[in-house]
Amino acid sequence: MKTKITFLLLLTIILSSCEKLDDFQGSSKGEDGKTEQEYSRTQVIVRFDKNLTSTEKDKIRNINGIGENYTPCSCGDKNIELWDTDPNGDPVELIVEKLRGRIGC
Repeated sequence: MKTKITFLLLLTIILSSCEKLDDFQGSSKGEDGKTEQEYSRTQVIVRFDKNLTSTEKDKIRNINGIGENYTPCSCGDKNIELWDTDPNGDPVELIVEKLRGRIGC
C-alpha cells in the first residue's frame, strides 16, 4: 500500500511539473490562447567565438552601442556576456540580427 501511495504521489508531482514547463521556458499564452515566446527588450546574451581577442570583443561591443554596459557570465566562461542595451537605441532584434551576420560571433 505504501508503494502505491508513493508512486501516485511521485506521478502527481511529475505531471504538475510538466504542466508548468511552458512557464519555465519563458513563454505565455496570448489573448488568442496560442503560446507566445517572451524575451527581454533591453538585454542580450552573447557568446563570442573562443578565438576572439579582448580588443575584438571591445570593438563588437562598441559597434553595437554596448560600451561598458555588459556583465561577464558568472559561470566561468569568459566568452559569454549579458549585454544591457540602451532602451532608446537599436532594438534587441536588430542587435541580434547584426551579430548573427558577423563571422566569429
